[in-house]
Amino acid sequence: MSIIILLARLLFITSHGCSALSFVRTFATDRKWVPVLVNWVCKCFGMMVAWTVQRILSAAHSAVRGGYMAARHALAFIARHQGVKFNPDESYVLVLCTTSLLWWLTCVPVCACSYLDEIAGFVLAAMGIYVQFSMGFGLPFLVNIILFPVSCLEYVIEYMVSS
Repeated sequence: MSIIILLARLLFITSHGCSALSFVRTFATDRKWVPVLVNWVCKCFGMMVAWTVQRILSAAHSAVRGGYMAARHALAFIARHQGVKFNPDESYVLVLCTTSLLWWLTCVPVCACSYLDEIAGFVLAAMGIYVQFSMGFGLPFLVNIILFPVSCLEYVIEYMVSS
């Protein structure tokens, strides 16, 4: 009950624009709650840092995994439409063929070493990580409105896991 009184005093002091000295006096009268509040603030800060690090690791892992999958399936798609059987263990060279106004991509198998899909996957992963960092791990405008219930559920799950 007295923690509610302490929070009420804190809100009163900050809302009425009192000096920092009266703020310190409020905490000086309730010294028994200072360790509790410091402990609580440190735990909240630690959880915030832990969730941020986890978001960064998850974004990097998802970007690498998704980039590699997208590159491999794009190469398989191009090979299938050119009539070539795609073998992920062989490396393919994309050749741009031009005849008059027609432009298309052709896959030609080269050797038994697979690097093209990995290079393309890592390029896609780098672009994905950049987009995640530039957006602050948030959702674009219309997507965040559509997925608002899912975002609320994510915050609830974060809170339940953290407590």
